Amino acid sequence: MRIHRPSLLALLVLAGLLVWWYHFQGQNARVFHQIRIGMTQTQVKTLIGSPQVKIVDERGEEWHYSSLRFPDMSVYFDTNALVRAVGIK
Repeated sequence: MRIHRPSLLALLVLAGLLVWWYHFQGQNARVFHQIRIGMTQTQVKTLIGSPQVKIVDERGEEWHYSSLRFPDMSVYFDTNALVRAVGIK
């Protein structure tokens, strides 16, 4: 069976995009794992940037990240603006 060049090129491009996406998912997950309990909001924002969604309640704030760059992640802050928990979905 012979594969035509346009098909081969399309497969190579698709494979390259999958490798690129997988690489950045892993790299950003490693950055996200650097967040430790007790870090400040400023330190978190410096490390991974501003969140897409901020939720404020009586226990503190929840910052949610979700995009092609990051897996679904959340950082939970207490009322003193210090990290109390981290979650990856």
